[in-house]
Amino acid sequence: MQTIPAATVASNVASSSVVGSALPRAVVSERVAALLAQMTLEEKIGQMTQLANTVINTTGVQRDITLDSAKLVPLIREYHVGSFLNGEAVPAAQWVKYSAALQRIAMRESRLHIPIIYGIDHMHGASYVSGTAIFPHNLNLGASFNPEFARQTARATVLESADLGHHWVFAPVLDLGVNTYWPRVYETYGEDPLVASVMGAAYVKELQENKEIAPYKVAGCGKHFLGYSDPRNGWDRTNAMISDQRIQEFFRPSFQAAMDAGLKTIMINSGLINGEPVHASKAILTDLLRTQMGFKGVAVTDWEDIIRLVRVQKTAANEKEATFMAIDAGVDMAMTPYTTNFCRYVKELVQEGRLTEERINLSAGRVLQLKDELGLFENPMPRTDRLNRVGDPALKQLALDAARESVVLLKNENKTLPLASASVKRLLVVGPSADSRANLAGGWTLAWQGRPEAEYPKEVLTIYAALKKEFPGAQVETIPYQNAAGKLSLAGIATAARKADAVIVAIGERPYTEGLGNTSDLTLPEEQQQLVRTAQAGGKPTVVVVIGGGPVLSGP
Repeated sequence: MQTIPAATVASNVASSSVVGSALPRAVVSERVAALLAQMTLEEKIGQMTQLANTVINTTGVQRDITLDSAKLVPLIREYHVGSFLNGEAVPAAQWVKYSAALQRIAMRESRLHIPIIYGIDHMHGASYVSGTAIFPHNLNLGASFNPEFARQTARATVLESADLGHHWVFAPVLDLGVNTYWPRVYETYGEDPLVASVMGAAYVKELQENKEIAPYKVAGCGKHFLGYSDPRNGWDRTNAMISDQRIQEFFRPSFQAAMDAGLKTIMINSGLINGEPVHASKAILTDLLRTQMGFKGVAVTDWEDIIRLVRVQKTAANEKEATFMAIDAGVDMAMTPYTTNFCRYVKELVQEGRLTEERINLSAGRVLQLKDELGLFENPMPRTDRLNRVGDPALKQLALDAARESVVLLKNENKTLPLASASVKRLLVVGPSADSRANLAGGWTLAWQGRPEAEYPKEVLTIYAALKKEFPGAQVETIPYQNAAGKLSLAGIATAARKADAVIVAIGERPYTEGLGNTSDLTLPEEQQQLVRTAQAGGKPTVVVVIGGGPVLSGP
């Protein structure tokens, strides 16, 4: 196996986009410069390509963390793919087995023995590993105004996943929660640029500089650059109308703070700003990101977003033209994520003279530099001797501390809270979130849209279970508010509410994220409003707990 020397001296790799259009120069290590000098055009393009785990596993299902080497080998040997991503929550030992096989084959089949970099959506803790510490979502952390919780989230994430071959964490979300209709509000630190800046920088520094995971290092990914969170109609991946001044004063600061803290990668806004898709915007991805903000790292697309320029945004005539537009704008890596069409189109664009090989060197060099800085050439393989860190009770206690401090009390009429255990002998707990682990966890937990209720860890207490534990001397009961057919059934609740000393009504939303959470109405479902009114009609102290991903309206 050939050994490429480690970095000792910085080396410049010249770059340009379309002929006559200059881009910033990339500073790379001696190792990366040596690699680029030996690599074919196809090998460089492969470093710019990222595929989903579904194209290399046995079933084509995201939660399947088993490797099909027959699918993987040609992707490395023929297309030189440099990155893979995603999966869902499985035990740590299963991740290690998968990652080790993937890396072993990738380095064996790579002519220059270049390791792959694996990206994963660990959004609030190592949420795609079974049994880990799941922290509150960013919106809760922002409500605590305590950056230590953001730091601890990052620490738990790397302690419970870095040994598993998870090199690239697609977090933190640095968008601002300014549009109440946007379905990803809960992924943000809130609407304030300062809070998002401080929290995001704390997360990035801990994630990327943690020494407890040595010899490994992990890269963060700030997303989604930028203005993604304020679409005009509130729906995900749609058009935002944002002035240049507002971009600079509101949407830039959190990303700038994270970059100043050393952020190594960014993920690009899937939507449009003022009618221009961000994935095709040189003004945003080169002029703003590179020239003004000084970002030197890797810019990766979001899921299938080059193809989206054709299919959805309709600003490119075909996928080849979309590929040109994205790379010309400043994209470094394409999360394709299912096909190798990107590899073919980029090669054709270079052969036709529309893209120069120097432009490809720039992006391939950034990806290789990221791998070099993470130490992947020296330590490409996962390890099994520290798996006792996964599920560490101390980390789960930190997550619980963060959850407790992040709860927001909106109103406390008649000093209803805290409920005095001595005066509560009978407690009624009702509502769709009363006995649900899934609702408490939200999206991006175990899987993209969450998982069925039965698949959440049994040791996680629901609101109902936690109140039974908190009030051991009381009769704590819960009653379904719907019958077996899903119809509203309130008669029993009305009777129980009159008999209770206090009533807890846990309402809100099921897990969701991205487009599946699109809505044009923030009003709570009428059945939940009827449930609240029924509980209150009993005349006993009533506490309404809202579990959800963003603001809701309770109606008249």
